[in-house]
Amino acid sequence: MAARVRGYFEQVDELSYENILGGISFGRNWVVTSIVHADRMGHVMPLRVRRAFFPAPPADEDIFMPDVEQAIQTCWERMGGGAQFDYSKFIVCLPYGATASRQSSSTISTHPNGRPFKSNRTVVSRKHVKQVLNRVSRDGFWPRYATVDMVPISYVLDNDRKTSDPTGKKAEKLQLNAHLVLGEQDTTRSILDCLRTLDIEVDVLMSSHAAAAGNLAPAERDESMVLVDVDRETIGVSFFRNGKMVHTAHITSGSYDILIGAAERLNTQPEELALWLNEREDMSIELTPDDDSLLPLFPRWQHGSPSLVDLDLAARKASAQIISELHDVMKSAADMKLEPKRVILMGDDNLSIRSLRAEIPHLGMSCEWRQPHEAKNGNHLSIPGIARLIGMMKRVSQETIPAQPFLESYNSTFVNMVPQHVRQLVSAKDDFTAARKPSQSVRKRKLAGVLGQLLW
Repeated sequence: MAARVRGYFEQVDELSYENILGGISFGRNWVVTSIVHADRMGHVMPLRVRRAFFPAPPADEDIFMPDVEQAIQTCWERMGGGAQFDYSKFIVCLPYGATASRQSSSTISTHPNGRPFKSNRTVVSRKHVKQVLNRVSRDGFWPRYATVDMVPISYVLDNDRKTSDPTGKKAEKLQLNAHLVLGEQDTTRSILDCLRTLDIEVDVLMSSHAAAAGNLAPAERDESMVLVDVDRETIGVSFFRNGKMVHTAHITSGSYDILIGAAERLNTQPEELALWLNEREDMSIELTPDDDSLLPLFPRWQHGSPSLVDLDLAARKASAQIISELHDVMKSAADMKLEPKRVILMGDDNLSIRSLRAEIPHLGMSCEWRQPHEAKNGNHLSIPGIARLIGMMKRVSQETIPAQPFLESYNSTFVNMVPQHVRQLVSAKDDFTAARKPSQSVRKRKLAGVLGQLLW
């Protein structure tokens, strides 16, 4: 921060290095890189955000990774012409279509290895918890899938005692029941490899479901609510119970489908309607339309005389297929005894959100449009997945991220490549990743100069 004093700027304060976070998020046809300041109170201030688009694959095909890698490099170069950025953690958020939801369970013995069995020695330690976390994330999924999110649902001691924290308790067996969000390992590894070539080491890996949930209050994450996040070509659906994400799904439709369907019903082209809407991002229509809402959208001699009311009706009809698919997702979740009564909507496209908010009550659920405060600034509305980006930064700054065995294994491969005499400089008790960062004081001095350029 700086203040102007007699014609020049004088530094009066600086943002804490620990609260500066870097991140990258993906859709089926876009990449966004960002540097933000996020404090523990949940306030997020974007410092630099850049985007890049690439051709979207057909709905039944995976993303073409060379296009993604090129978009990543383009975004990072646009962050400041090769300038170095300082951040305490870097987060990767995978797109909805690249992950799948699974339930997993595993059991281990707490008997001491190589020592005679005695009941007073069978105490659950942090090492046991780490061991069962690693096992539950790998059993049945390795090596094709990588665990992106691990949500411990319950620990069970000796097959009959449930607990939220087993450390220090006596038990001969420790069982963990967890919800996993899995990603294709080849896709995940390709992204991490590309970032590694840009000298970026990833600290946190998460799914778009977990990122979007960062905008919810802990008390909201229960079985009475479902989170629906509308992207351009996919829609993420996340279910919760007792504060934890217990099931996820996605729909291969999005705001593009609603835009195309509305344009067809209004006898115009999607590109023309999109340009018109982009100039009116804050446009809203009340339940009782004003006279202005009945004025023509387009010049009368080109496309007749459709009004704003006609536009919303066209979008609502175009959203019928999405509503049908959402209904199928709700029916499948009912098999897991998840029957939410309320929907929280998130997304970038106002037209799509308005149309879905009007139609979702027909499914027997109330609906609320949740727009993070930081995303209401008009300067950020053109950034894809801005609500998701804000949510993932809030989550990393406020919550303790569970163990991530795949990412830890990936990073340790590169640590082992470092010469032995360099590794000896780092204490065996400390995480070696600390060695890749200069001291805090050095980085804070450097950050102040960069921050001055960004803000002033």
